[in-house]
Amino acid sequence: MQGPQDIGFQSSYITVGGLQQPPYKWVRDGYFENPNDYRWWKRGTKVQTSIGISKILHGKGVSEGQGSRGWDSSAYNMILVNETERFLDEHLTHRANDPFFAYVALGAVHVPHSPPFKYMDGSPVAGVYDTEHMDMLGEMDKVVGSLLQMLEDRSLLTNTIVIFTSDNGGLSSSMNVGHDSSYPLRGIKGEPYEGGHRVPLVVRWDEG
Repeated sequence: MQGPQDIGFQSSYITVGGLQQPPYKWVRDGYFENPNDYRWWKRGTKVQTSIGISKILHGKGVSEGQGSRGWDSSAYNMILVNETERFLDEHLTHRANDPFFAYVALGAVHVPHSPPFKYMDGSPVAGVYDTEHMDMLGEMDKVVGSLLQMLEDRSLLTNTIVIFTSDNGGLSSSMNVGHDSSYPLRGIKGEPYEGGHRVPLVVRWDEG
C-alpha cells in the first residue's frame, strides 16, 4: 500500500485510520503486520484488555470494519513510544553519525478516548481526571516526557530540535467540567473561528 515510504521515510509504523477508522491494524513499512490476523469490528464495541478498555467508535456515519483480533486502542500511544525507542536504537546502531527525523503522530487525544489503566511506568491514567478526554491529555504529557527522556538517555537531546504541535483546535469534550482547551479563543475543532484552527507550537533546541 502507498504510505510514508512514498514520500521519503525509510521506516514507518502507522495505522491507516488512526484510532477511529478501519482497518484497525498496524502497518509496518507499508505492509500490514500479520496479514492473516483479521476480525470484523462492529461500531460501539468495547473490549477490556490488560491495558485498558479498547473501543470502536459508535454513532451514525462511523465506519465499522476489519482489524486485528488483538486491536487495543488503549495501548496505542504506548506502542508508539516503544516503536520510537526502537527506531532511535536502530539509528544509533547503524547510522549514528547521520541526522534523523522522527514524526510521532499520537492517538491522544483523539476519540474514542480510551485511556489505559496505567502508563508504562506504572502511574495511573484512567480515572485520574474528570473525563476520559482529560485522562488522555494526562497520558500525552507522560508520552512527551518519555520521548524527551529517550533523547536525553542517548545523549541526543542537546542537538535535536523537538517540535510539539497539534493538527486542529480544541474539543468541547471536557468543557462541562471547566476544561476549555481553546480558551480564550472563540470556537472549537471543525469551526472556522480561531479556536477551531489555531494550534499550540512549542520548539525546543538546547544547542540553539
